[in-house]
Amino acid sequence: MGIVYGYARVSTTGQCLDRQLDALTQAGVDKDLIYCEKMSGTKSNRPKLKALLETVEEGDTVYIESLSRLGRSSADLITLMQTFHNEGVTLISLKEKLDLIDISNLKVLGFINNMNAYMKESDVVIAKPGGLTSTEVTMMRKPLVLMMPIPGVENHNASFFEENGMCLKASNVLEVVNNTKKLLEDKSLQQNLVEMQKKYINDKSAGDLVDYVIKNWYNK
Repeated sequence: MGIVYGYARVSTTGQCLDRQLDALTQAGVDKDLIYCEKMSGTKSNRPKLKALLETVEEGDTVYIESLSRLGRSSADLITLMQTFHNEGVTLISLKEKLDLIDISNLKVLGFINNMNAYMKESDVVIAKPGGLTSTEVTMMRKPLVLMMPIPGVENHNASFFEENGMCLKASNVLEVVNNTKKLLEDKSLQQNLVEMQKKYINDKSAGDLVDYVIKNWYNK
């Protein structure tokens, strides 16, 4: 059986690590085996994280209080998760209740010009609830999970789509995982979302607008 480690991080020297340390020790991590850092999660050259990566061996387990403690950039976070996986180390996030050992099938893309092609081939689309993205996905009639809307327009968009049965909404990472899994396993739920998308999102709306302008303005 491997060794159980912990990693705790805050962004500045003025912030306190106590809450994370309490959570990690309650999960069974020896306080002496918790690597503590006071540095921004956007920085990749964190000394304590580097020391942890150099220490762990196959069969070990690393606990973190939440995914955000490991990194703020999605790309950096996934790279770190893959590094632990390649070393045979189990990574567990307490807040999200996720065992993150295997992400071998996950591929991170940078900026691409053919997002529509990826949407078209998707079984489920997970997206932020921007108006354009949400509408593009529903026009393609794809099961949709709208994730973690920020207050304002995104929140209104997510509520509109959810209240009209066109998506599932997720307010945190665990809900994203659970809702995505639910959709992948339930074909009838997928179909229900798509049917409501057809009801509320007109796939001929651009042509209808042109016809309206021609009929009511251009010919006058």
